[in-house]
Amino acid sequence: MELHLASAKRPPRPQNLKPILLLHAFRFLGLAFLVPGVVSSELPAAFAQPVAYGDFITAILALLALATLRTRLGTVVTWVFNNFGTADLFFAFYLGGLVSLPATSGLLGAGYFILAATCLFFS
Repeated sequence: MELHLASAKRPPRPQNLKPILLLHAFRFLGLAFLVPGVVSSELPAAFAQPVAYGDFITAILALLALATLRTRLGTVVTWVFNNFGTADLFFAFYLGGLVSLPATSGLLGAGYFILAATCLFFS
């Protein structure tokens, strides 16, 4: 038990953060919500735009964190990425509920397949 508590107190090594940062670097795929024909034309812009740009900003933050990983700035950028990405995810769930996304089938169109296939590829 002592070993687990001691290892939980140490900050993660930079090489341990690389896989999750690389995974989140692909969050630019959220921009597919803005491409006509990929998603339904009935998908509300009030949902699509914040989700798409939030994912894009998170991807940029992940790449910045990856580039500066072994520096003090890298620690700060990693924390900013983590907090912004989490807030973006919760906000996307909130917006999805506001526009009744689960109740209206077909709004995500091929965007659903793109995101699901990407998740399967990385899992």
